[in-house]
Amino acid sequence: MENSLAGDLEGLSLVQSTLQRMAIAPATSTATRDEEVGGIPVDSDFVIFIVDTSGSMLSIWDRVAREILHVLQIHPQVKGFQILNDQGKALLDGYSGRWIPDTPQRRKSVMQVFAGWRAASNSSPVEGIQMALKRYAKPGQSTAIYVFGDDYSGSSYDPVIAAITEMNRLPTNGRRLAKIHAVGFLSKYTTGRFAILMREMTKVNGGTFLALPI
Repeated sequence: MENSLAGDLEGLSLVQSTLQRMAIAPATSTATRDEEVGGIPVDSDFVIFIVDTSGSMLSIWDRVAREILHVLQIHPQVKGFQILNDQGKALLDGYSGRWIPDTPQRRKSVMQVFAGWRAASNSSPVEGIQMALKRYAKPGQSTAIYVFGDDYSGSSYDPVIAAITEMNRLPTNGRRLAKIHAVGFLSKYTTGRFAILMREMTKVNGGTFLALPI
């Protein structure tokens, strides 16, 4: 457990140091992008955030917003992005089912809306991931899903992981629709359940799990 956590924190420090260097880079940079930053593949053209909107996450909402921007900054050339809550509800109703165009101004305006977002939550990312895979991830399209949370209220792990993994694979050739990553936040209500679920889910779905320090 200690070695695993140390690996998470080391990967996070690499990501954060990269973010500091890339912070001034515009979203439409034409520079050749890295394939991986701090252990996270950053070669996806479309990015989806699944964010737990429960009260415990709202208590650290400013930090959650910063990390969304950090992730976008390490994907400087995305064609579109989307933000859903853990139950699959889109932040912007007008963009439900389609991509939010990625420009510096659009990022700014979306995050202004995000700051005041309040949506019903059951502290389980399952519905959000299923919605992302069903409505947004498409064959032949490079997509990354980032799950943000601090707890998991579900009653099981293995059946959920198996169902999501099956949903994320094309029946014709077994290829993934999306890479699934997760970022675990610490709040006063954090338990180890989110990490237990998402460590394994990201592992079998081509992604990375990062546990953020306090």
